[in-house]
Amino acid sequence: MNLVIKHLKELFADRIKDDLRRYLALNENAICYLVLSDYVLHDANKANDVVTYTLIPCNEEELRFIKESIETHAKKDIKKSRSIKPEFIEILQRNSLFHISFLLGDVRLFKRSGMDSREQMLKSIQHSIDALSTSTRADEKEWVKILECFKNEIAKKSSNLRLIADISIVSLLTAYIMFLLAVEGNIREVAWLSDRDKMTEAYSQVAFSFCQMNYHGICVINNEPTRNLQRMYYYPTEKGIFYQELVRIPDYLAGTLADWNKSSPAQYAFQGLIPTAAKARTVRQLAPVS
Repeated sequence: MNLVIKHLKELFADRIKDDLRRYLALNENAICYLVLSDYVLHDANKANDVVTYTLIPCNEEELRFIKESIETHAKKDIKKSRSIKPEFIEILQRNSLFHISFLLGDVRLFKRSGMDSREQMLKSIQHSIDALSTSTRADEKEWVKILECFKNEIAKKSSNLRLIADISIVSLLTAYIMFLLAVEGNIREVAWLSDRDKMTEAYSQVAFSFCQMNYHGICVINNEPTRNLQRMYYYPTEKGIFYQELVRIPDYLAGTLADWNKSSPAQYAFQGLIPTAAKARTVRQLAPVS
């Protein structure tokens, strides 16, 4: 975790953090934010694995306008769309939105010299258990139980290490974004709204529990108080997603960047969206952990 956090701090240290501060200043009265997310992972037909987040203040009027506009101009997810309307691109460029995209390298393998992926994952989980084992807080005691169960899953030869690694890295990225919102803005509430994905649904939605643990760990690593930031988590149910229109924003950005091949710029599926996606402030390569 420390190595990934170190790399994230380096990525955010320059223009990205300055852009985030300017964005928060534009929405200085907002005390609640939504963190929308979507992913394109392990698609053999795509050039990149992408995790995209879109931040938006909890402003009822703005949310209603954006949802209605998306329903009008982008009724379907990107994989079901043949074209993108200019009006939708204008929505993506609104001052109320801030987009963060990560192009993932082999960071999910958690490789260390002399260790395989399973061994490294087990060591990382045990380290977290040891750090929490003496806590008297009820939530941290519950985290230990979750980690123990997850450790047992990882130890199974049948476990899906790639899926487990995706859960680990996405929950960490989300927690880091929440941390930045807490530190850089006067924010009291933040909610993570994820699109439907096996990664967030697996193991009884453990990704959301991991996000809580990681947020706490990031605060400790950075010598920051956990602050009174109310963190909420929403995920799709069998009845659907009440925020379906909103997650279409990171869906389009992630889908576009997944096709982003610098050596063949003419092959982009949606030429009109590339300039917007490519300057989504944080299109960065998250390097391998070694």
